[in-house]
Amino acid sequence: MNSLAYIAHKSRNHYLLRFTEEYFENKQKVDMENRQLSGLEEKWSIITDCELDESLGDINAINDIQDIVGQTAKLFRQDMAILKGSMVMEDSMCWPIVYSTDEEYIKEDFPLFPVYTDIINDTKIEINPFPWFLCEIALYPNADSVSGLIDMWFQKWYYPRKKSPGPFLNVIHIINGPYKEKPGCELYSIDLGTAPAEAFCELINLLSRNGVGRIVIE
Repeated sequence: MNSLAYIAHKSRNHYLLRFTEEYFENKQKVDMENRQLSGLEEKWSIITDCELDESLGDINAINDIQDIVGQTAKLFRQDMAILKGSMVMEDSMCWPIVYSTDEEYIKEDFPLFPVYTDIINDTKIEINPFPWFLCEIALYPNADSVSGLIDMWFQKWYYPRKKSPGPFLNVIHIINGPYKEKPGCELYSIDLGTAPAEAFCELINLLSRNGVGRIVIE
């Protein structure tokens, strides 16, 4: 049964599987470095969903780090970082890709599912298969009626709500937009990070209740 919840869980779980694989690969490197330390050296560690002050090469655990996108300051999280003490030695973004059989080209790695269409509160919805780390949402005719609500939604899911038992914080990493890419609509680009499926479903329902004529994800 194709549903918003099914789509969200399928996309998120596929991405988190790749993210977890990359996390444990990096953790092996951290463990190897720590085995070679003398008693006085600072230990290596790995964190995910991290706010980085890249200009200082340091972790900022208190203040929100601003990533400058054009003229607009955006809250931003990096996927993971390897530290020695408090110094960032390496940071990375998990961007799953697959190669063609002849390895002549690559593309984003995300699960396929039947195109989902629905009408909720007179809003037409079309959701094509998409990568959880790059969810592009087109709003027709524009985002005027919902831009403030999207900002509030992002703030809600950007900050950790409760401690997760795993290595992830269950948070969104970044949102960009709205911007015009084609006539008749405005686009948001969202890295949903480790946010739960609930966050995606909440966004679609929020948009469909507040004056958006059509929603397309592709």
